[in-house]
Amino acid sequence: MRYFIYQLLLVFLAPLGIAYLLFSKRYRQLLQRFRPHVPASRSFPLWIHAASVGEVRVAKGLIEAIHIKRADMPIILTVSTLSGLSLAEREISGAAVTLAPFDLIWSVRSFVRRVRPRKLVIIETELWPNLLRETRRHGAEVIILNGRVSASVFPRYKRLRYLMPPLFQYVSAVCAQETQYAERFRQLGIPDEAITVTGNMKWDTARLVVNDDDKRTLRRENGFSMDDQIIIFGSLRSGDEQLAAACWQQIKVQYPQAKIILAPRHLERLPLMQAPFADEVVTSRTDIKANGGNPDARVFFLDTFGELVQFYAIASVAVIGGSFFSGVNGHNPLEPAAVRVATIFGPEMDDFRDAAHWLLDRGGAIQVQSPEALLPALQSLLDDPIMRDKVAECGLAAVEANQGAVDRNSEFVLRSLE
Repeated sequence: MRYFIYQLLLVFLAPLGIAYLLFSKRYRQLLQRFRPHVPASRSFPLWIHAASVGEVRVAKGLIEAIHIKRADMPIILTVSTLSGLSLAEREISGAAVTLAPFDLIWSVRSFVRRVRPRKLVIIETELWPNLLRETRRHGAEVIILNGRVSASVFPRYKRLRYLMPPLFQYVSAVCAQETQYAERFRQLGIPDEAITVTGNMKWDTARLVVNDDDKRTLRRENGFSMDDQIIIFGSLRSGDEQLAAACWQQIKVQYPQAKIILAPRHLERLPLMQAPFADEVVTSRTDIKANGGNPDARVFFLDTFGELVQFYAIASVAVIGGSFFSGVNGHNPLEPAAVRVATIFGPEMDDFRDAAHWLLDRGGAIQVQSPEALLPALQSLLDDPIMRDKVAECGLAAVEANQGAVDRNSEFVLRSLE
């Protein structure tokens, strides 16, 4: 009965989705998700699904590790978002890349029949009833890798599991990031014997190396001198831009060599993020690429996909968005730490609790307990380059000490294929 109601709901919503996408220049390409292209591939590929940019980066490391051990393994990678598709097409060479089907029964069933996967590996927790059910009906097992159930999502899963079609009964195995997530999977119905804690693969994907020449080039082409003190606010969410602007009013006067980079979590929020800086001289990454930007600007908007980590690498201090106000639960603090940048985040880090604690325990990050405490923390790091370097070094060491999850997860997948 629950499946019947779910299918009716999707049938009702599908025409509305088609109409919206038809009239959206930005998202029209997502119409392909009603019948995605299936790239030419050898029979029975390993199917890996990564929702968006963060999961694609994890999938990239996983695919590379699998091909080191099994170079002949055919792999197809599906993604849900255009930003994820763009990144995958640019950076992943070891898999055929395409959009994932919407969770309509005919879209999923057609896709699964054409792909004929030997297994479906889902990165983190992108779970859809028809996707799971049709994959299992085809005879392919479903594995969740880098699995997590965040504090904000867990109550929703528990509340909806009596209304939604069953999800977790179709999952054969879960490789969880940490013990707390493993326990949440157990409470949602995954048997104990199907759950393994293998660590967080994002520690491994944070290994991106940006060498000194690349840093100098990135600074030069974007109008930053080698003497500029760059503060980057990454993955900004609602309220973060006002906090950044309030800090900037003090910093721009106190530190003449300071410049600020602001990167929204979702690009559609860019106009809202720019509003508090209406009186400032600003430029953006797209302006730089198009016409060189404004050389007098001290406020820089990173309005492109997939470049945040590279820009973290040229910063003096990185501030993690989504961590100062309730409702978001933080973003990944490993990315700036891994490129040796002093990192600050706020009190709301439940979605990255283990990573935050690991960095803090080793002196590799600073956590402030309120938005008002951010400015003094920034000032202390800008005033004390020795302290700033120590936090950066400890952050990098913490990342390097906690890697290896990609190897553990790739070995798990290969054993399951045997």
